[in-house]
Amino acid sequence: MDDALRWRNWPAQRRPRVAVAVIATILGVVLGVSMLDRWMALLGTLLLLGSVSDWLFPTTYTLDGDGVRADNLFRRARRPWSRLGGWTRVPGGFLLRGRSRSPLLQRLRGLELRCPDREDTVQPLLIRYLRTEDPA
Repeated sequence: MDDALRWRNWPAQRRPRVAVAVIATILGVVLGVSMLDRWMALLGTLLLLGSVSDWLFPTTYTLDGDGVRADNLFRRARRPWSRLGGWTRVPGGFLLRGRSRSPLLQRLRGLELRCPDREDTVQPLLIRYLRTEDPA
């Protein structure tokens, strides 16, 4: 794994008040739904936590010769470079697009790399492995 880059990102730690509000909202929704159906409340809890897991839980990102990985409590995303079609710089990181003609599939097959203050380290690897420049 030469030229591998690994870092950890936890946006909720940088904004604890927002994290508390997100958790309170999820708990409120789950409590409300649990009065109607406990199984739906359990399913809703998992879906809600999964949808905000990249923000709420620490995520470890790895870029190496094989591709990109993003791992946290609810998600293990692995994308080989051959399945990625390009990237765009966004505030606090990069948006990797999946290979497809469909914009929806590009988004579903892609991955958001959150790397605040590391963009200058990550960008050369994206150029190297994806062999494309930032279109912006």
